[in-house]
Amino acid sequence: MDQIIEFISNHLILSLSFFIVLFMILSFEMGSLMSKFKPVTYSELTNLINKDKVTLVDFRDKKEYTNGHIIDSININLTSIDKKEFNKEQPIVTYSNNENDAIKAAKEYVNLGYQTVYYLEGGIQSWTENNMPLSGVKKHGK
Repeated sequence: MDQIIEFISNHLILSLSFFIVLFMILSFEMGSLMSKFKPVTYSELTNLINKDKVTLVDFRDKKEYTNGHIIDSININLTSIDKKEFNKEQPIVTYSNNENDAIKAAKEYVNLGYQTVYYLEGGIQSWTENNMPLSGVKKHGK
């Protein structure tokens, strides 16, 4: 124990740097573990929709949304999240073409005080690849 104290006192900057980096790593890891938003698969989302009142938010552009979206979803621009309020007690699920946009949106909803936040794992592509229905899909030839 005396050697540790002697080392720290002889190498104060090095020791301080070590503890700062260690603290940052632990903070980051704990933040990830304690995250208030979680991924949800297409099948879990189906269960959520059928079981609970859930708010679905689509972050794709308007044209993509119009061409087909998950039923009852609302289309919002990523930069306009704070302009549209939803019930903060009700689960909210974000999705887009990719997980990155959905994760950004999920983080923002957590920061705005929403209690239960999910993002669709794999984005809208995972939904359509598993033959899940879309609302607003235009039929060719009709």
